[in-house]
Amino acid sequence: MSAPLSPHVELRRQCLQWAFQTREFTDKPQDDVLLVAQNYYAFITGGPFWPVLPGWVHLRARAGEPFP
Repeated sequence: MSAPLSPHVELRRQCLQWAFQTREFTDKPQDDVLLVAQNYYAFITGGPFWPVLPGWVHLRARAGEPFP
């Protein structure tokens, strides 16, 4: 059994899920999903809105998404 995820990783996963749901409603391209998820996370945590936030690349790899 795996160790429980940290709250930040869990929040990143939730933001990624919201971003995919947003993409379904707005018909955004696949490449925009990760950026939308990062911006959700930045908004919730009060962090900076950067194009690439640390910790997101491994989530994309786990989801089977291609790297840019």
